[in-house]
Amino acid sequence: MAIYLNNINLNGNQLQKAVIHPLSTAPSTAAEGQVYYDLEDNVVYVNTSTTVNSPTWVNMQAGDITGITAGTGMTGDATSGAVTLNVVGGTGITANAGDIAIDSTVATLDGSQTLTNKTIAASQVTEISALTASEGAQLENIGSTTISATQWGYLGAASGAITNTDVSVSAGNLKDSLEAGFPGDAVNLGDSGDTITVPGDMTVSGDLTVTGDTITVNTSSLTVKDPLIVIANNNAADAIDTGFYSQYVANIAGSNSTRYAGIFRDASADGDPWSFFDTLTDEPSTTINTAHASFDYAPIKAGAIQAVDGFVGDLTGAVTGNASTATKISSITNTDIVQLAASQTLTNKTIDANGTGNSITNIDIGNMTAGVIQLSSETFADNDTSLMTSAALLDKFAVINANTSGTAGGLSATLAVASGGTGATNLNALVQTTGNQSIGGIKTFTNGLILDDAGGAAPIIKWISNTESDGSGTDQEFSVFNTAAYKLRFMQGSTTRMDLDSGGLNVINGIKINGSSVFAADTTDTLGTSDTLVPTQAAVKTYVDAQTSGDSNTGGRQAFVLAAATSGVAATSTTVFTITHGMGSSRNYGVEIIRNSANSGGGETVIVDVARPTDATITVTFAAAPTAGDYTALVCKY
Repeated sequence: MAIYLNNINLNGNQLQKAVIHPLSTAPSTAAEGQVYYDLEDNVVYVNTSTTVNSPTWVNMQAGDITGITAGTGMTGDATSGAVTLNVVGGTGITANAGDIAIDSTVATLDGSQTLTNKTIAASQVTEISALTASEGAQLENIGSTTISATQWGYLGAASGAITNTDVSVSAGNLKDSLEAGFPGDAVNLGDSGDTITVPGDMTVSGDLTVTGDTITVNTSSLTVKDPLIVIANNNAADAIDTGFYSQYVANIAGSNSTRYAGIFRDASADGDPWSFFDTLTDEPSTTINTAHASFDYAPIKAGAIQAVDGFVGDLTGAVTGNASTATKISSITNTDIVQLAASQTLTNKTIDANGTGNSITNIDIGNMTAGVIQLSSETFADNDTSLMTSAALLDKFAVINANTSGTAGGLSATLAVASGGTGATNLNALVQTTGNQSIGGIKTFTNGLILDDAGGAAPIIKWISNTESDGSGTDQEFSVFNTAAYKLRFMQGSTTRMDLDSGGLNVINGIKINGSSVFAADTTDTLGTSDTLVPTQAAVKTYVDAQTSGDSNTGGRQAFVLAAATSGVAATSTTVFTITHGMGSSRNYGVEIIRNSANSGGGETVIVDVARPTDATITVTFAAAPTAGDYTALVCKY
């Protein structure tokens, strides 16, 4: 917890989210004006006594109104001083000093008053206005189901008398009313939910239009005089199946099952064919569910079927007549047709195996005739009619590889050293995989280079400069070794210059920067300005530690005990301490005051006034004189 030992000037800034010290018991010592929040009373107390050891705590909330806010119908707000509340008046209402007066223009529930030019709305009466005493008596005496025309007029339900000429509707009146009232309009019989029954015959002279979805006919016969019947005349988008179907019952596995069969045009099938079906358990709607498990195409039995455009699909049973190609097929025997499972000889046939998906399988040496294949150890034959086995090729290449004179078995050894290169007269002119060989010219390795020392101690890379530069008269050599200790060693002649392994890079004569070797410095406390020395961790720690010791240290950090006897500290008054730090001319010093153990402190930071009047001094000011040695100033130079 920070301890403030001097006054705090907020310089007009807000003190936000502050909490007054909460206590269950009032403090026994307090400065004048000190406050605390009592947790038992839930109020704030202030000390009005000038004696620290005898505080007088006064309730800051007792007997005082914090604010007045006018409610609905009133005016006047205030938080202090004298407050006046005013009642908002209006027509017929007057706010007096002691009461609120209501005059005769305001209607009351129990007052005898006359309403003039007023409209009263009710559920059955739209307007009652200017009624005479006689008219009012008539309205009050309405007590039967029969209301006179005069009474209806008073109620406002009609502009005049209501006349009912036909209490009982006769058939003649109905006919007359229908003929006279609907001469050119449609007549609706009943509502949409009603069922109209005609017990006798009904004759429709004009057209009969049925807009419902289902027509149920209970009749033994249906007679239609029209020669053609049109169905689905609204199928403009060809989105539904059309046809006829019937319902029947089939005995399946000992139980009766409702089935459907019929003939229909399948709008979703290619060619829109007419199909016969049966055994369907899913009753058709706008389409026939051909995907249903019970759907099956029904057999057709006819005396004869005449197909104008031919038959599609397989025909079973006895078929008479000839197809258009019957005469062509009849002249071909089974032996003239290639059989998949039979042994036959193909003559004058071309098999296309050029990569178009065809292939020739099960071909081996045994399937080839003598003379077509040259086996191992046979001589080359100058022809275009035979092939060599892989063993024969290896035998010939082995003879060529063993010869370095330029020819092998009559084969010239002139080879191209690279694409577009010049020819070599013998195999020594090519790079050998084994043995020592001198390679002249510039060689480019496009896919990497692998160097293997084969477990020996010889260099895996050696550079030789024929121009000596050290005056020794010998060629300069630069070698790279793979040592027995698994180190990659770089040498100049016989002198080791650098080793590289998992432990890092060890440069024998140091790393050079700007032509000078850079070495690690020892643990010195006097770091210099060298561009060739690198300080070690121990050297940096030693230097930093040396900057924080002694009151007279001219480094960047010091601690000053605030007592007159302390070196560098002078008590210019009982409340002011002047620190002469001696750490260089500057005012960029950070200062922190902590409470010492002599003051029963644990190193807490306290807040006091800190100033830097000169480049060499710092002043620390307390509101009250502290005991010498109770506080320490920590000074850090930036």
